[in-house]
Amino acid sequence: MENSRENQVILRNLGVDSTSECQCGAITFNKGKSDFSVLKENVNNFFELDVENFKADYSYYGCNHCQNNWGLDLCACGSGESIEECDLECSNCGQPSQFVDFN
Repeated sequence: MENSRENQVILRNLGVDSTSECQCGAITFNKGKSDFSVLKENVNNFFELDVENFKADYSYYGCNHCQNNWGLDLCACGSGESIEECDLECSNCGQPSQFVDFN
């Protein structure tokens, strides 16, 4: 299965070099020296992709999202919880552990 033409155009316009899908369900978007990870079910909160027709370039086990609790949809405190569900009340809770920066 190949990415839909629409997805290919969106990824190219964002300057994404490659994408990877981890066994945990997270998609990592690679651009230069930067990686942005997010659970596939949350991709549309950050990118206007056709998730049903999304196919990553690579698949692997053990990404930053599941191993390091680092992703666009994860709390910055490192708990591994979503921003909305984290209740540790750390000073950086309520903030994402990553920000999209495609400049």
